[in-house]
Amino acid sequence: MRFRVAIASGFVVAAVIVATGVVLVRESARSDRIAVDQRLERQSSAFALAARLNLAPLREAYPPGSVEGRATSLLRGSDTAVRIYSEDRLVFEAGPLPPEGLPKAPRPGARSLYPASGVEWRSYTRPIPGTDTTAEALTSLAPENARRDTLRRNVMLLAAGGMAVAAGLAALAAGFVLRPLRHLRRAADEVAGTRELVYRVPTEGASEVKSVSVALNSMLDRLQEASIERERATDATRRFVADAGHELRTPLATLGATLELLVNHPELSGPERDAALADALAEERRLAALTDALQTLALGDGGGFGDEREIDFEDLVRTALASASLRHPEATFRRTPGDPVGPVTGSPSGLRTLVDNLLENAARHGHADEAPTIEVSLHTEGSTLRIEVDDDGPGIPPEEREAVFERFHRAPGGAGGGSGLGLALVAQQARRHGGRVRAVESERGGARFEVTILTGAA
Repeated sequence: MRFRVAIASGFVVAAVIVATGVVLVRESARSDRIAVDQRLERQSSAFALAARLNLAPLREAYPPGSVEGRATSLLRGSDTAVRIYSEDRLVFEAGPLPPEGLPKAPRPGARSLYPASGVEWRSYTRPIPGTDTTAEALTSLAPENARRDTLRRNVMLLAAGGMAVAAGLAALAAGFVLRPLRHLRRAADEVAGTRELVYRVPTEGASEVKSVSVALNSMLDRLQEASIERERATDATRRFVADAGHELRTPLATLGATLELLVNHPELSGPERDAALADALAEERRLAALTDALQTLALGDGGGFGDEREIDFEDLVRTALASASLRHPEATFRRTPGDPVGPVTGSPSGLRTLVDNLLENAARHGHADEAPTIEVSLHTEGSTLRIEVDDDGPGIPPEEREAVFERFHRAPGGAGGGSGLGLALVAQQARRHGGRVRAVESERGGARFEVTILTGAA
């Protein structure tokens, strides 16, 4: 760019000098031509007066003394020539005319004449009033044309020198002005070489360069965000495959063994066959539940459900409680008094997954000997919503209260039949909605899960 700026600047300066020189040469030549014409006009007037005073001798015998003497005195010390015509005939000429002669001017006034040598001559012809005689003053334009050629040559030399000087100065100036752009190039090379999108270019220099720096940093921010999302999606896919391979192996093996038993032993009695079919059906349901949980978990890891909007959280909780009562008719689900909750901005699917899994976990791990009772309460603190779910089960030992949110974690002695992903889904959705989850001891002796989310962020 520095080289191109220098060359362009040199050409621009040269073009300006040439254009100015062309105008200057043209105006100088025009001024010289006007000055020559004015001088020739004055001299032709003098020659015409001299010819008029000696008109009779000219007509009679054209004696050389009368007109020649007057004209010669007028031409002394001058580069002007004179020609006198009478009745369209040349009757007298004097002065430095070219040897090869000049053609006659076609009409009165100023004209350019050219001898065989090609050197331009200027002529001014004036008729003598009341006579058929004309006086013509002539001069060579060789000196004026030589000055014009010299001026044109000097302009071209000046243009060439100006182009070189301008290119050099432009190269120096461009090197100074383009220094921030070199920093930008080095920054881009740094990013391209290391592939580290955390690097940012300094926003300094001229306003145009600063704007480019800001735009480049914004582009790097977007690329970094896209890279993080891509890595997150890749990690989610990798974890999904690993989790699915780990957790599906056992139920698939059990289901396969049961089906193989039924196929290879047709002699089984009715009760034995019914028990085997019941086991196969239970494993199938476990597989379906586990697959759904894995898909939901992978979807959350990959960036959410994509349905974020403003929702009525109170209505969501009421619907979740009604659904849980249908799944677990033996349990009692209760909404305890709490704070009024306004609209919440978030993913309806993600928040419903969060509440459903809290209720499902409480129902599974509630009081074993009696019908479990699960209480749900909501509290608001500024822009934070706290969800509390209490059960009357055995509770969670302090050393297990962090581990229960890990994937596929099952507490020793806990209720069976779960996928080990329910509380992991709760923790995931709490994080995606700007909050967290923790397990504490309930006032009722069981476990309490406290979830906080931001009401205005998803």
